[in-house]
Parts: sequence; C-alpha cells; structure tokens
Amino acid sequence: MKRIFFIIFLAWPFHSFAQQKIAGLITDAQGVPLDAATVSLAQNAKVISSQFADHGKFELVIANNLPYQLSVTLLGYQSQSIKIQLPVETIKVILLPDSKQLNEVMIAYKKPTIERKADRVVFNVENSVIAAGGSLLEAIAKAPGVQVSSSGGITASNKAVTIYMDDKPIRLSGDDLNTYLQSLPADQISKIEVMSNPSSKYEAQGGAVINIVSKKIKGDGFNANINGGYTQGHLGSYKMGTIFNYSKGKLSVFGTYGYSSRNIQRDVNNYIIYQNPAAYAYWDINKTLLPKTQTHTYSLGLDYNISANQVFGLLVTGNNSANTNNSNSLTSVYNNHNLLPDSLLHTNNNNSGNTNQYSFNLNYKIKLGEQGQSLNADVDYVPYSTSSRQTVDNLATLPDGSLSSAPYHSISPATQDISIWSGKIDYDFKLGKKLTVESGLKYTSITTSNKFDFFEIENRTQVFDPGKSDFFRYTENTGAAYGIISGDIGKLTLKFGLRAERTNTQGYSFSTDSLNKNNYLRIFPTAFISYKISDDDMLSVNFARRIDRPGYSQLNPAKIYVSPYSYSSGNPFLRPALSDNLEVNYTFKENYTITGSFYQVSDLTNPITIQNNVNQTFYSTQENTGNIRDIGLQFSAVNHPVTWWETSYYLEGYTRRQDLRYLTGEFENSFHFYIKSDNAFTLIKDKGLKAEISAWYTGPLQQGTYNLGKTWDLSTGMSKSLWNNRGTIRLAANDVFFTNPIHININYLDQHTGFVYRNDSRNLNLSFTYKIGKKVNEARKRATATDEEKQRNR
Repeated sequence: MKRIFFIIFLAWPFHSFAQQKIAGLITDAQGVPLDAATVSLAQNAKVISSQFADHGKFELVIANNLPYQLSVTLLGYQSQSIKIQLPVETIKVILLPDSKQLNEVMIAYKKPTIERKADRVVFNVENSVIAAGGSLLEAIAKAPGVQVSSSGGITASNKAVTIYMDDKPIRLSGDDLNTYLQSLPADQISKIEVMSNPSSKYEAQGGAVINIVSKKIKGDGFNANINGGYTQGHLGSYKMGTIFNYSKGKLSVFGTYGYSSRNIQRDVNNYIIYQNPAAYAYWDINKTLLPKTQTHTYSLGLDYNISANQVFGLLVTGNNSANTNNSNSLTSVYNNHNLLPDSLLHTNNNNSGNTNQYSFNLNYKIKLGEQGQSLNADVDYVPYSTSSRQTVDNLATLPDGSLSSAPYHSISPATQDISIWSGKIDYDFKLGKKLTVESGLKYTSITTSNKFDFFEIENRTQVFDPGKSDFFRYTENTGAAYGIISGDIGKLTLKFGLRAERTNTQGYSFSTDSLNKNNYLRIFPTAFISYKISDDDMLSVNFARRIDRPGYSQLNPAKIYVSPYSYSSGNPFLRPALSDNLEVNYTFKENYTITGSFYQVSDLTNPITIQNNVNQTFYSTQENTGNIRDIGLQFSAVNHPVTWWETSYYLEGYTRRQDLRYLTGEFENSFHFYIKSDNAFTLIKDKGLKAEISAWYTGPLQQGTYNLGKTWDLSTGMSKSLWNNRGTIRLAANDVFFTNPIHININYLDQHTGFVYRNDSRNLNLSFTYKIGKKVNEARKRATATDEEKQRNR
C-alpha cells in the first residue's frame, strides 16, 4: 500500500490543462510585484474567473476568444480595469497608491482579538497586547478555553489537544514540546485556532486541536528572527534560536533552528498505606529529581510555485535530544502506627538517554479549473528512536544505620523504534454557487519495536532476568475517507462532515507470549451550524465524535523498575476511547461568548496505581476505567476598559458523572471549575513599555481513581520594545507565590496513596527577540499525512 501512494504521487502530472490562458504581472509604480491582489475576469458583465495574484503573477484560463474585462483590486491601491481583445501577450498592470482608501482600510479591516467561526475560535495573537512579546507557549495559554499546567500539559475545553503549526503537527510531547513552544516568540505568530470539535478533515484521533498559524515574508526578500532567553528557578536554563524565510520569484525557502539547555528540579512527596487484617504500614517517600535536557530542533522547507495554480513543497523537521534524569529518594517505613520509623530505604535512580525524531514530507497542490476545484497530495515518512539506560541502587537500613537487607542493584537498557509511513489525497470543489465539498483519502502504516532488558547486579556481575525483560512489537494500519459539505443560506452557515476509519492493530509480547489483535470500523460524524441573529449576536451549535487510541508506550507491557518495590508498566489490552461532544454557543459583539457543553467518553483510558497490601509492593499502569459524562458552562470575554488596558477572562464549570468499572467501584457526581484572567497594560506607548498580570485558579477534580487537588497561579512581567519595534526585551516572574504544585490522592477500596509534585514553576525569565527583514503575513497552510500519529509517542 505504501508503494501505491508513492506511485500515485510521482506519476501525477505536473502540468496545466491545454486551454487558452491570460497571464500577467501586477506591480507598484516602482516595479515591485504586489502580492495578494484580486484579479477578476468578466465577460458580458458576468465574472467568470477570479484569483489572488501570487507575488504579483496571475494566470487565468479562458474558454473563447470574445472580448474580456480584466479588473485588479488591492487594499491601499487604486483599482484598475482593462479591456482585453484576444490574442494578447503578457499583461502588465501598475497600481497606484490610494491614500484615502488606505486610511479607511486601517480602521475597517482591523481584526478583533477573538473571532468565533463555525468550527473554531480564532485568537489573533498579533492584535493582542497580552500575548505580544512573550513566548508561543504563553500565547497558547492565553487563548480562550486553553489551560497549560505547571508540568507543560495542555488542554482545551477540558480535552487533551493535538498541536499543529500551519496545519502540520509538532512532533514533540512532554518536556520536549514545552521547551520547543517556549523557544518560539509570539511575535512570529499570526493567530491561534482552537477547535474543541475539529471537522471531519482532521483525524478522528484525539480530543481538541490547536493550530498555530505563523507569519511568512510578504513579497520577495529575506526575513528572520533571532531569540534567546535565560530562566532561573532552582537551577538555570537557557535557550536560543532563529527562524528565517527567504522568497524569490517562484521559490520560497524557510526554516528554524533552536537549542535549549534545560535544568530543573522536581520535588515529589508520596505516601502509601499498606493495610490488611494482620498488619499496617505507612510509607513516607521523599524524592528529588534533577532532569537535564539538551535539545536541538530544526526544520527546513521549500515551496516552489510551478505555475499560478500549482505548488510543490518539501519539508524536513528534526529533533535531537540528550537527557539525564537522576533522582534520590528516602523512604521512611512506619509499622503498626509507630511514631518513629522502623526502617529506611535509600534509593538512587540514574537514567540517561537520547531521542532522535525526524519527519520528511512531500506535498503537491493544484487548482483545477475555475469552479474552486483543488487537489492536494502528501507523502510522509517519520522515523523515531529512543535509547536509555537506567541504574537503580537501593540500600535498606534500620534507624541506627545498620543494614536490614542485602543491597539491591539493577541495570535496565531500553530502546524504542517507531516507523510511520503515510499518504493522503484531498479534493475540494464547488457544488453550485453556494456549496463547497471537501473530500479525501488517507492510509497510514505504523510499526513500533520496544526492547527492554533487566539485569540484577550480583557480586559485581550482571545477571539477566528474562521474567523482567521484554520485547514488544506493535503494528497499526488505518485507512480513512472523509467528506464535508458546507455553505451559507441567508444568515445560516452550515457545515456537515462524515469520516470513516478502518483500523487493524496487532501487539505481541515475547516475554508473556501474548498476542492481542483488533480490527474495527468506526464512523465519525461532525456538524456545525451558526446563525447570525444580528450584527452583534450570533448563535452556533456544533457536534463531533472522536476516538482516542492508546499511545505506543501505553501499550508496552515492559516493567520499568524505579526501586525493588515499585515499577511502571503499560497495558497491551487497552481499547480506544470514543467520545461525543456537543456545544451550543452564543456570542455578543464578538468579544463575549457563553457556551453550554455536553461531553461523554466511553472506555476512557486513565493511569492507575495498584498496591499489594500483603507484599507491600506498588506499581502504576493504564486501564480502560469506564465512562464519564461532563455537562458544563463556559464564559469568555475580551475587553478594553480604557485604551491602555486589555483584559481577558475565561470561566468554566461542569458537573461530572463517572461510571468507574475498575475494581467494581463507582464515584458520585462531582463538580469542577476553572477561572483565568489575563491583563495587559500599555504603560508608555511611544516607548513600547508594557506590563502584564495573569492569574488562574482550578478547583478539585475526580479523574478515574485520581482525586486532583485545587491549585492556582499568579504571574507577572514587563516588556520593552527596542529599535523601532524590531527588538523586544522581556522580564517575567512566573508562579510568584509557588502555589502551583500537583496534588493527587487515591482512596479507593483498599488502595490508599497520594502524591505532591512540585515542579520548577516559580522562576524568573529574561528573554530577547530581534526581527530582521520585511513585514510578514500568514504562512501557507499544509497538513501533512502523519498528523496525530506523531504525537502518540507517549
């Protein structure tokens, strides 16, 4: 199947159809090509063809030799109209500035900070004082409905998200994704699109989608941005990077490079109560982790405009990181309610490894005819590999320091290799005058191999333990097809879609000699309806069905020991979770929105902990814990109380019902709420001096067996523009009161444990960005074929 997609891609003709054409060039009075001018061709007072000029060039297909009227318009310039009698050579159109129109445009065409469309909410970063001058991660956190935790986890409308950059997935997760988003300046971003219910064009995999639309160079020339920053928490971290774009004629070359050295400290406090009819033990565990990561991220791409209607693209991205994660923990064991510990466990855990991620994409797009037809093809190859080596040293002593058992030592080398091949074709066309049809096919083949070896050290000799080692191989093949029809009927905007996915999976564990197969077909409908009541009022309804397939590491059954008494393991028998999402929105004057939501998930995958109260051992894994149902209400607003103050608010509350099938238990209804406020102040406008204060609070939440505690955060910062707004220096203080730890408690049947994770969230950050080159606008969107698959390396 992979070969078929390559043959289709390579054999597709790179040519225009044999029809008569009118070609030309649009420039200003100095001869500089003008991009994005609207070119219209009319005959007998009827427009028969229209397009945007690409770097000043246009090419229109005609059907006969009768006279035509060519019109050219561009904001800020006087319109031109030319009568054409065929045959004709290349046409050159010169547009003169229109100062009156330009002044009008500056007022009339300023985008609002928040736009609500049928299938997404658009946060125009370039119009937001709050987001300007910060990092991309900070801008994402300020988008309506988006939450970013102290550990870097991102959710939107209480759903996990898939992150895209210009409709291409960002192939990172966890700390790597956090570091990458922090390294990119918000000034390079045009807008952030938040889709709590993505359309059928997107993979059904995952929850919400956040698409980051970057800027690109406008016209021929070079554009670049250099940035750097230093963060001081418990330890110091720094980053530096650059983004560039060069455009000349038909060719556009773009790329990024970033380097970060991240050193942080995490403190974890953990308790476990082992209780049975014969004994009681309280384990108090205090651990300090020191993760260090050095990461290189880069991308290089090109777009070549074969003609005004055809473009060919190549994109290569990479991420290479080396990391260590060393920890020291002390466990105090109190038996039978004693006030003093009966024994102490000293554990050193050292983990080092490397991660290499790459992505190769070929893209071809062509506009067919004059009725809005277009075809887009992508072929992708994504190799991913990790290697690590973990050593565990444990010493058990009595309170007086004497040994209570023999020392324990182990070594665990591990490797993971993932290979993703994918191809897709999208075809869009007009159906009549008011309807648009989008359709597409996609095929993806994924292979993962995971090798984990376990050696105990006895008398300085490594002894292989096959019972604690494993080789796990997983394959997944998915074929998909989708169709979308959309259009406007008076004040109504309608968009309906249907996506079908056939998935075959197979997972085999060599150590347990177990084979697990799945073969299923799922249908995913979507619907978006909006009604414009008046210029100030809009009502909309949207629905989507989604699927959340387990991550590759979640399926791996290998046992990773962190001490002789504790390990973590995946579950090869996990089933995909299915969700139904319904939202009803009312928007007033574009800045105020109230949303009612219904969210239901079946076979939800949750992390769980399992303790053996007799042997006093503990492990964590993943389980399909059952169903949840959330019914909620959200409110978002953007306001300018005075010209120098921009404020943004978001409030969310919902009631949750859980049908927890794990260990035959069930939880009562619970209520959760979240509040966020962002405030930006322009202190001295002509000096570019700004300040901001952001705060949020999240209440307790029951998620599976985990009871998550309340937490809150207050952060502030100042920024100063330099050198005619080409440079920005910014100082930020994050989590000022250090109130952003993660609290988890588990009190479920005979399982009693709890954690407090204190990340390095309180810190000072000094950053600097500098822009080189011309003015920029939005980059060309291109959705690669390996969208969600890239983010499942969890």
